Amino acid sequence: MINTKKIKIALIGAGNMAKEYLEILSKNKNVELTSIYSRTFSKSEFLKKKYNIKYNSKSITDLYKITKPNIVLVTVPGNVMLKITLKLINFPWLIFIEKPPGLNFLEFKKLLKISNLKKKKIYVGMNRRYFSSTLKLVEKLKFSKSKRVIQIFDQQNTIQLKKTNRPKKLILNWMYANCIHLIDYMSFLARGEVKDVKFIHKSKNDINCSIIFTSNDIVNYSCIWNKPGPWQVKISTKKFYYELSPLEILNERLENNNKTISYDVSNDDKIFKPGLKLQLEDLINIYKKRKSKLVDLQGMYKTMKLIHTIYKK
Repeated sequence: MINTKKIKIALIGAGNMAKEYLEILSKNKNVELTSIYSRTFSKSEFLKKKYNIKYNSKSITDLYKITKPNIVLVTVPGNVMLKITLKLINFPWLIFIEKPPGLNFLEFKKLLKISNLKKKKIYVGMNRRYFSSTLKLVEKLKFSKSKRVIQIFDQQNTIQLKKTNRPKKLILNWMYANCIHLIDYMSFLARGEVKDVKFIHKSKNDINCSIIFTSNDIVNYSCIWNKPGPWQVKISTKKFYYELSPLEILNERLENNNKTISYDVSNDDKIFKPGLKLQLEDLINIYKKRKSKLVDLQGMYKTMKLIHTIYKK
């Protein structure tokens, strides 16, 4: 007999990322949007009406007791992520949180320790891992055993952030809130563990370092702060050169060939915020006990440790 029972999903947070997820979930016939909770009731009420969510809760406890969701999806700002997630651990649902899983390395380790003690896995949304460009790149690199030289160019603007009324704590730890996207690429593109980190230059406005892995892969990471610049990931192997620039587009160049091949973006990444649809499908795979590439807190350790190593926070 086929089980036609819908998966009950609740959301915590009513900002832009919540809207992006709801655009996808509201079109999934196998999902029931049971409830939503936000510190700003009017925001969650607007989303409740727009996406036909059944219940707008006034507390997390209320949300669980009344609607009993199977999955809770959290899109709150990084400065309150730890506080909210620690409350969620007390209920028997599948927990999925948007990045960052902690606003600094200490917060992350605290969350990881408590989740381990309670034997509660927490999954983290890193949608750039699900970009069609990233997946194609990983597929291309799968059979390449040669040394990888990886260049990652990051750019952040905290001056502009201060104009958006974001909390000071969030801005001060913006490397965990946003650099995480670029630094995460190191965790699965460079093989092995970190062997050495050499700082070429480090100041308030820019940072440049080389990270050497036990596989002998090298990552050259540069980040400029409060000046314009693109996000880029470039990889050179013995026979191939790959470039994500912008990150949504994969370009490839073969050995001794100046011709560049550009791979098209998937339809899902054109229709929705890139990576989100596949990421949500993998979240549902976790719930159904199927194979999934979704990363949990333990899987995020390497990325969070890299941020800590580079920025000393």
